[in-house]
Amino acid sequence: MDFFEKEMRQMFEHTSSINDQVFVGKTMMARLDDNKLLKLEFHNTHVGGQYNSILLSVINKNTGVIDKETINFSDVIGKCKMRDGTLLNPYIWDDRSDPHWYTPISIKQKAEIADKVLEYAEMFQDIGIKNANMFL
Repeated sequence: MDFFEKEMRQMFEHTSSINDQVFVGKTMMARLDDNKLLKLEFHNTHVGGQYNSILLSVINKNTGVIDKETINFSDVIGKCKMRDGTLLNPYIWDDRSDPHWYTPISIKQKAEIADKVLEYAEMFQDIGIKNANMFL
């Protein structure tokens, strides 16, 4: 399992609001309900190799993409303080040999990102599915 898959699993594997997760590299696919899938990808919006967001796609099995949204880590958790005191937008640095969080973030911050992503995705679930998950 590579770094990106490990991070994606840590953030989204233990949620009850999506089912049948499949993790491959920088991507996770999951079932939102009977007709809709969720695709999450670590995404870079500015500089190659600097993954600063999650690209969320909601896909209807019959008609294709319903919605796409880019959720920037910094929009959810703000800037991160580096050891030298400078503040930077958080991102994963992939120099093709050793991907890692360039701006270290905590487990709590990863959970905040995951919660925000799932909060958005759950808006596309059928109401019956959402209500059923409230009791899990």
